Amino acid sequence: MFSILYILLICDLKKFYLPLYLNLSITLIAIISGFFGIALIEDYGFLNISNISLSLIGFIFGYFFLWSINLIYKLLKKEDGIGGGDFILLGGIGSIVGPLSIASIILLGSLSTLIIMIFNHKKYAKELPLGAGLIFGLFIYIIFEYFELFPFINVI
Repeated sequence: MFSILYILLICDLKKFYLPLYLNLSITLIAIISGFFGIALIEDYGFLNISNISLSLIGFIFGYFFLWSINLIYKLLKKEDGIGGGDFILLGGIGSIVGPLSIASIILLGSLSTLIIMIFNHKKYAKELPLGAGLIFGLFIYIIFEYFELFPFINVI
């Protein structure tokens, strides 16, 4: 999983391209790991559904969240603002961590994308690698969750 995410990170940083087969393989691996019970999905004790269901709901929520933002942008500006690979990538990330963690990953990913832009503002003056930021956001989220660094994680 890490190697696929690393390849996607490099592809997005260099070419603004996220291959469909790698994005879909993330979702497939997440669903299979949910079937065997080795998923990273948190249900916080109040969702009584299987990991596979949480993984599928996470994919749908992640995909349609970015898709709806792009739809609003497209209605206002008459052009796409987010690449299609980013939709599938956030859907795959949602299938890894579940629907309840998507908001944290979007926040961390957006901040990571802004940091990438700040450090290389000449290259990313017209386009931003949102997929790379989302992958960094996922890595930061996993590290924070592993070391229990989120102060608000038990509030939910």
